[in-house]
Amino acid sequence: MSIFFNPIKEFSAKYLLEIKNKKEELKTINNEGFRSAKKIIDFIGQNYKTNELYFDTALENEISFFKTSIYGIDLKKVDYKITNKRTVIAGIERGFNVEHALGIPKSLAEDKQFKFFFAPYTGAEYLEYDANTLVSKSENYIFNLFPNEASYYQDRQFGQSAHSANFKVHVIVLSSLVNAKYEIQIDRGVSENYIMRISNIEQISFTPEDKQFLEGKMK
Repeated sequence: MSIFFNPIKEFSAKYLLEIKNKKEELKTINNEGFRSAKKIIDFIGQNYKTNELYFDTALENEISFFKTSIYGIDLKKVDYKITNKRTVIAGIERGFNVEHALGIPKSLAEDKQFKFFFAPYTGAEYLEYDANTLVSKSENYIFNLFPNEASYYQDRQFGQSAHSANFKVHVIVLSSLVNAKYEIQIDRGVSENYIMRISNIEQISFTPEDKQFLEGKMK
């Protein structure tokens, strides 16, 4: 069943409503959704030409969530211990311990069109990694969010984020199966020494800016 057309929620058009709030002129529609399929079709028909990026992003999100659901694809937290490491973060040496890494299903990581992008703090530019940077382990490939050395460790904004009790990082995965974006909550506690734990992983929607980024990477 299409997420655009959900009879239980009166054509709630979740991803269309979500994305239209990112542009002022599209905020005029009812936030509770559409009363009929014709209403949503008319709205798209009347507004698509001048708002292609926004409607295409909504469609990308519907397809993304639908495919991760039917294929059973999800990124997972896996135990991955690194202890007693000393690392310089934004010019300051810190005790640095890691408890978790990101588990990526082999069905994704072994896909010939697989691409992986990581933003180490909210608002950061995405860094691209290929499958060769991942570690194969049982049914998953492992991506260590906090390796021994990383260019972003010297980024002041990363230092500010990492020094918070909790912060968020984002990843985008591309493959022939599905394109998806995930938000990862990191909890490092309140100690001066960093203990990096993944507290939550959640698939989230692409933004129009993400959509433009994807188009450049899929050429």
